[in-house]
Amino acid sequence: MRLQKLITAARQALVSALLASPAVALGQSVEGVHGCPPSPNCVSSSPQADDDHHILPFHIEGPPSVAWDALKKTLLAQEGVAIVEDTDVNIHATATSKVFRFVDDISFKLDPEKRLIHARSASRVGYWDFGVNRKRIEALRKKLAQLGVIG
Repeated sequence: MRLQKLITAARQALVSALLASPAVALGQSVEGVHGCPPSPNCVSSSPQADDDHHILPFHIEGPPSVAWDALKKTLLAQEGVAIVEDTDVNIHATATSKVFRFVDDISFKLDPEKRLIHARSASRVGYWDFGVNRKRIEALRKKLAQLGVIG
């Protein structure tokens, strides 16, 4: 009986975690995107991000609108990615993993005056991400550089 209660509680906790909304708000800051929590499952180009979480923003080559459109197309070409908010200067997307259906939040802010795109990618649940969020942003950087829209 005690084991069954424990299993039921663990199952409910897992379902709650999988259906949870983001633990950290992903709204955009004035300068770019938010930093990261202390857990290693997040990367951000925010100036507030520490060395373990920091990534460089994307430096735009050419018209900012062209880079922004290329970013959207490149995002949507990735498996499991959906754009849930899209404005002239903000994108919020989610990436859902194949097997366990974990959701990561991906956020971008366009700064056309500074010719930058700030980026943040963070897991909603768990502690470790095995570098998935960093790899995601760096893969986007590589693809956009191949397209010639960022340097």
